[in-house]
Amino acid sequence: MNQTLPAKIIFSVSLVLSVLFILFKNELYAFSLFFPILAYYLIFFKQKISICLTVLLIIAFTRLGFSELRDVITYSMILGLLVIFIKEFGLNFNLYPSIPKPVIIFIGLLFLAMAISCSFSRMPLVSIIPFIRTIIFFIICYLLFSFIKNISYIYLYLYVIFLAQLAVGLSIYFEFIKSGFNFFLENGGLARYSGIIDNPNVVGLLIIITTNIIIGLLFTDSFKTVRKKWFLFFLLFNNLLITIFTDSRAAIIAMAFDGFLLLFLFNKKLLLKIIISTALAILLMFSIPPINDFVNILLRIEGYSIRPYLWEAGYKVFINNFFTGVGPGLYGNYCFIYLPSGMVQFFNNMGFLDPGLDIKQTPHNFILYIASENGILGLISVIYLYFLYFYLNIKSILYYKQRNKDIYILSISFFATGIGVFWRSFFEVSGIMNYGFLSQDLPFWLIMIIIIYLYYNREEIIKTGITPFFSYNKTRND
Repeated sequence: MNQTLPAKIIFSVSLVLSVLFILFKNELYAFSLFFPILAYYLIFFKQKISICLTVLLIIAFTRLGFSELRDVITYSMILGLLVIFIKEFGLNFNLYPSIPKPVIIFIGLLFLAMAISCSFSRMPLVSIIPFIRTIIFFIICYLLFSFIKNISYIYLYLYVIFLAQLAVGLSIYFEFIKSGFNFFLENGGLARYSGIIDNPNVVGLLIIITTNIIIGLLFTDSFKTVRKKWFLFFLLFNNLLITIFTDSRAAIIAMAFDGFLLLFLFNKKLLLKIIISTALAILLMFSIPPINDFVNILLRIEGYSIRPYLWEAGYKVFINNFFTGVGPGLYGNYCFIYLPSGMVQFFNNMGFLDPGLDIKQTPHNFILYIASENGILGLISVIYLYFLYFYLNIKSILYYKQRNKDIYILSISFFATGIGVFWRSFFEVSGIMNYGFLSQDLPFWLIMIIIIYLYYNREEIIKTGITPFFSYNKTRND
């Protein structure tokens, strides 16, 4: 009997159900769209392609721009990952990959902080939702960690991040064209486009991560050919355009610093040429008023920043709720009493005080955000996460330096990525641990998962050798 026949039957039945749901406008019609898709790629596609599609959909297509379908996409993709996991490991717990002890300590600290904060929260039913969402998020991270069988899966995750960035870039270009190629708003400010992501600052996070990895790959042996280098230059140019369209200052500063660091380590002569060219470009910029004005608007040099007020409010919320925090998801309910009346009126005009709009204010600082909502244990868990990231990463850099050039270069790229992401966290709350918002936090945690794997499997990796970026070795269930 043809082994694909049952799969074809499932796909056909799913497709018929989808059509029927849509025709009769059943309330499940949206979900029905994913019956054939989920059935098709889980059954027909090989494991790597299934994982690639799942992660891509989670990162790029679960934002507010897909408000009608994002929950459906999220639940379907989580189900898909669970199916892949059960197919791979079954119910034999002895086969499940173990989690390194330092990672368990971080997760334990974070969950303990959140549990205590939820227990003392004035709105426990509200606080429990971020808690549950965070649990689900780390389950997804564990599933993705467990799928890594060899180094080729690491490149697969990087490849998915690139694809997500390209998808976001295309949507931004489309949004720009749809606006009539308009760079400026009616008030004279620079228009900020974000495409399907809906938040320019989240796009900035993707830019930081992908730019550092791309620069690193340019110096690896896997990308020696001219065609591959042109592909990377295309990705860099795409990131440059997206940076202009999103106008994320934190991302611009992070990329400038990270780029300087990577080139200093990889190619000092090229760095010197870029510094000279940049200096000449700056002089030219100041000599041409229109360009000078555009850069001033892009960097918002003369703009009025409200972040110092938000940071001060976040600090006061933390100090006044030092041990337990105010509860996950509740910072916005407390911060306004610590803001000047003028700031409160400003946020009221923007709708932050309107409960019907469900707009949440944050301190625009990740450390203050977690600390104010989860108390001192939340602050300790964040500091420990920073330490864990760089400790494992630096240990990997030192280990691979004389053993494997490509992984050594990638590890340095991850080091620069960490600096950029953590620098950004002083100005934004998303992108590291925003209570399990997949499209915001998963790109960073894919890098974290890779760092964990590279360190704890270092001897096995050196023994088996590296797999080129575009090569996919045949392994079980691939």
